[in-house]
Amino acid sequence: MIKFPGPATGGRSLEVDFFRGVVLLMIVVDHISGSMLGQFTLQRFAIFDATEVFVFLAGYATAAAYTAIADKKGDGAARWRFLRRGWQLYRSFLLTVAMMLALGLLFTALRLHTPTVDYTDIGTFIDEPLQIGSEMIRLARQPYLSSILPMYMLFALASPVIVPSVRRRPWLTVAASLAVWGLAPLLARFLPAVSPTTGWTFNPFAWQLLFVIGVVCRLHPLKSYEREDADSVLRRRKLTHAAAAVALGFLCMRMFVEFDPGPVFKQNLSSLRVGSF
Repeated sequence: MIKFPGPATGGRSLEVDFFRGVVLLMIVVDHISGSMLGQFTLQRFAIFDATEVFVFLAGYATAAAYTAIADKKGDGAARWRFLRRGWQLYRSFLLTVAMMLALGLLFTALRLHTPTVDYTDIGTFIDEPLQIGSEMIRLARQPYLSSILPMYMLFALASPVIVPSVRRRPWLTVAASLAVWGLAPLLARFLPAVSPTTGWTFNPFAWQLLFVIGVVCRLHPLKSYEREDADSVLRRRKLTHAAAAVALGFLCMRMFVEFDPGPVFKQNLSSLRVGSF
């Protein structure tokens, strides 16, 4: 039977890689307008969607990679690796932006008027290329499908602080993460943005909570039943039943209650999304 590797092994987890692949497929399907497969993705049955799962798994995988490098080559090598990773993600963002602009330019030249063209920002870029280009370079403007990369870039740059902190003081780190999440709408004002009222599509000060939870789950997994007494096992089962009841409640809410949460609901990772996750 395949098991999650322990925190000290540093090995890859087939389960994590599998679910990351599944979640990526869900994200792709969710971005295809009118797709029938969209009726079977996570957002159809839950208050949250595949993005939360992917961020959580990103934290889990980051903790595994960071500790593996740190244990073999030292903390300095691990820090340098994730600083390089942040730079790679920034370059990936610029490449995605360039591809979106090229796609928008092609559609405009062929007179193919689709909603996707507006998302590429090609119209404003043609009118003011220097200003729009500089806004994209400093992450103030993030075209469609590229907006998640700046958030991951910041997570990679923060990993040399987050992972060691979780390793040494997990509860203190989680408390700090919760505080940052609570202040996320205010902290978002310090991010470069074209409009202070809209901000980034994904507020990293909010979404870091799920990333940190993923790191915690990797570095401090629950003990197996064999190592616990009967009372501990009973408490865990009660918590499992309570979690199942909460999940069922959110499922009913999603299926039978109509509501329009608006973009801020996801942008700042609302408490309802966190609770349902």
